[in-house]
Amino acid sequence: MLFVHFLDAYEGRFVADALDDLDGRRDASAYAPNQWVLATLGDEWFDGGRAAAAADAFEKALGRIESEGWELYRDYNRTRIDHPFDQSFLNYPRYPTDGSAATLFNFRVEAGAGSSWRQVCPQDGETSRCILPGGNDGNVYSDSYDDQLSLWANGELKPMDRAMRGDLTVRFAGGDDE
Repeated sequence: MLFVHFLDAYEGRFVADALDDLDGRRDASAYAPNQWVLATLGDEWFDGGRAAAAADAFEKALGRIESEGWELYRDYNRTRIDHPFDQSFLNYPRYPTDGSAATLFNFRVEAGAGSSWRQVCPQDGETSRCILPGGNDGNVYSDSYDDQLSLWANGELKPMDRAMRGDLTVRFAGGDDE
């Protein structure tokens, strides 16, 4: 958790030191380099040098974590999938989760976004497994509206076989012409 907030603060320091001279008509943070470039920039890009910028970013990150009361990464990194209609009863529950944009558990807490499908397909004949973030039903009153979100947040998968689960509600049968 400290590393995530350190990177944000370090990028913020770069934007303040190196890009502050933009004309004000543009968002300077939109011009920040990727993390690899940011990590390899020289002292000349930071007021007081790179080591001072890193120390300052570390202090800011630690201060944010302490002020928010986060003890574990999962305290900070919680699902936030809100319905576009902005009605709280349509929003999905909040679950602690691991992952970031740079991991297989692709999840970006600040953007409320992540992988919309996880699937593992073994090549040895074992049953494939998958999961959706949320459920498989657009009806908020259905049990399937958000029944997979907690599994998704915990990195769990469901079998992707053709076995029927739950109550059968519709059966298709051939007629005389078929």
